[in-house]
Amino acid sequence: MDRRNFLKNSGMAAAAFALSGCNQSSKIFSGLKRSSKPNIVFIYVDDQDRADLSCYGGNLLMPNIDSLTQESMRFDRFYVSSPVCTPSRFSALTGRYACRGAEMQKIWPVFTVSRTRLPR
Repeated sequence: MDRRNFLKNSGMAAAAFALSGCNQSSKIFSGLKRSSKPNIVFIYVDDQDRADLSCYGGNLLMPNIDSLTQESMRFDRFYVSSPVCTPSRFSALTGRYACRGAEMQKIWPVFTVSRTRLPR
């Protein structure tokens, strides 16, 4: 058997093996109940205090946000890692402080690894 026939036959065998389980997945998952996972919504805005929202006693009327807060859980002590938007979102998505991420070092190269911070 030459190389071309070997590759053709092994490719067809791999495709047949991969497609053989496609019909069985619907049978496996048909009896399972759909889990009720919670919907989590993070609302990030700049320069807004929690006292601005009417659900916390503020004067701004936001009917959609108010309806969300009536049907859901509100956090009274939820703090961000940075007062500006981009580093705060970076920390929420990665779980790291923004100054410690390699992506943020490209944007704000203030604390590079090679830079000495303490006197010798």
